Amino acid sequence: MKEMKNRLKSYLVFTSLIYRVFMYLVMPVVLVGIVFAVGGGVAAAVLAASILPMVESVSDNWLFGGIQTKDAEKMDFLKTSGCGMNIMRSALCMDLLRKFLTAVIVLGICYLLFLCTNGGNGSGMFQSEQEVDVVLQMVIYGVSASWFFSVLGTFLARYGSAVWFNVLIGYIMTLLEAACWFLTEWSKHFVIYFFLYLALGIMVSVLAVKVAMKKVEGSYYDK
Repeated sequence: MKEMKNRLKSYLVFTSLIYRVFMYLVMPVVLVGIVFAVGGGVAAAVLAASILPMVESVSDNWLFGGIQTKDAEKMDFLKTSGCGMNIMRSALCMDLLRKFLTAVIVLGICYLLFLCTNGGNGSGMFQSEQEVDVVLQMVIYGVSASWFFSVLGTFLARYGSAVWFNVLIGYIMTLLEAACWFLTEWSKHFVIYFFLYLALGIMVSVLAVKVAMKKVEGSYYDK
């Protein structure tokens, strides 16, 4: 518990007040509002899951933006602390965890709203148990797909320091995820794709931390 608390503190070191308000309050509220407007279910899950990579990629510009560029800035303060590398590694890992939890919460609300509205048919009964099962699988799939593209988007966006670069990467990630939703719909094997994107997300996460740490360590030792 204490270790997790320290990791959280390390992550918050890199976040400004504006970033916290936007990512922890405004962004989830807006996405949940969109979910309610759409009515929950599959449509809301697809929309919310496709928006998340764009939001995550763009917002990272104010967190770790440009950290993987040749002339990365905002890392000198790490040289003043003996535990600077541990702080940085913890912050990077916590950011990846926060992305996953955000996807779980937002898409989980999609499913709960679907249940509360009786499957969207207004008759007080679900159309079928199979329908409920399919929606649940798609929501679960959406969590891993959204997380993977969010992680991939932020990883790639960190090779640039300009906001427009983050927007471009986010836009590409959104298009790719939308295309994946379309292709996956034909197979109906959502559970298989869940584990596929979860595995890919973990792989990219490990890569993202290693690459960023390598850059920071180079700056730390003036290489």
